[in-house]
Amino acid sequence: MVFDKIENLVKEVKFSKDVDTRFWREFKMCDLFEFKKGTTDNWKLMSDGDVNMITTSSKNNGVVRRVNIKDKSKIYKKCLTLSNNADGWIFWQEEEFAISKDNCLLKNKFLNKYSGIFISAIWNSSVQQKGYGWGNKTGINKVKNETILLPSTSDEKPNYEYMEQYIKNRERDFKYVNLKKIKELPNLIKKSNDINVFTWNEFLISDVFNIYSSKNSLDKNKIKNGNGKKFNYITRTNKNNGIFGKISKQNVELNKKNCLTIGLDTQTCFYQDEDFYTGQNVHILRINNGCREIYLFITTILQHSLKLLYSWGSQGATIGRLKNQKILLPVDKNNKIDWKYMKNFIVKREEKIKNFLFKS
Repeated sequence: MVFDKIENLVKEVKFSKDVDTRFWREFKMCDLFEFKKGTTDNWKLMSDGDVNMITTSSKNNGVVRRVNIKDKSKIYKKCLTLSNNADGWIFWQEEEFAISKDNCLLKNKFLNKYSGIFISAIWNSSVQQKGYGWGNKTGINKVKNETILLPSTSDEKPNYEYMEQYIKNRERDFKYVNLKKIKELPNLIKKSNDINVFTWNEFLISDVFNIYSSKNSLDKNKIKNGNGKKFNYITRTNKNNGIFGKISKQNVELNKKNCLTIGLDTQTCFYQDEDFYTGQNVHILRINNGCREIYLFITTILQHSLKLLYSWGSQGATIGRLKNQKILLPVDKNNKIDWKYMKNFIVKREEKIKNFLFKS
């Protein structure tokens, strides 16, 4: 149950200090970086080697394989790379790499590993909100004219020292996390076999939840952003807990936290622990006196059942279909929904995961 992610666990790691954005300002990308187009083509035909090959992939830091590069002038390291002909992800490359012609290098003499990671994280957290993707690919000229919000010095220059120190502090905060154990975590979960489904029963979703349409859904192309982008904008995306990005306060009512959001057509289901706005075709499910642990328990069940029952288009999850769908839930000796069991299950499982990761 809800073990494919560990965001909630990571949140409990004690950071040395929060991010102070009072002294941040926007910088144009063309003022920060020298843009250089990638230099390697036909990389799929290359033999295996020891140089990272960077392409437009948004996974694995953009690295798809390691290749043999004979032309040493096409090997780079210690800079940022941009998926120029795709969805615009930026990654810091510490090791030697070659880069496809669908990408470009972003050069800045003041960057090092730490400030580079900081900038890539800031950019990537907002790239979806900028509207880039396979239907609206990035290009060098587009990205050059974009802005990025970064820490600023008193003379309004990028505060690279702050960026570097921030990432170093985060590395220190996570020094007790055993990365090898994180990789072993899925196997631990798969081996867990303590759910007794013989004491479960079916219930109509409409009998379990109050189902609402989102309040004043927002078209992403009409969102007005000012200072202070601090509210989650939930859409039907299946990534990042349904969060398309952060937006500023809008002239419509916020949806209150502590609920589930369902993306119609895409069959996505996520728990929301902060107040939020939504895009179109997002519905909200609430339980009377529901708590975080109960929502997380049910989220996993709904995610699986929605994917099995519905698909994109005319066979998608509509509000009418949702209300008439049944969900399998644990029951007590009186055949009533066992809320206590669900809450205790998540509490115990999270404790088990924390002990596994943080105790030697």
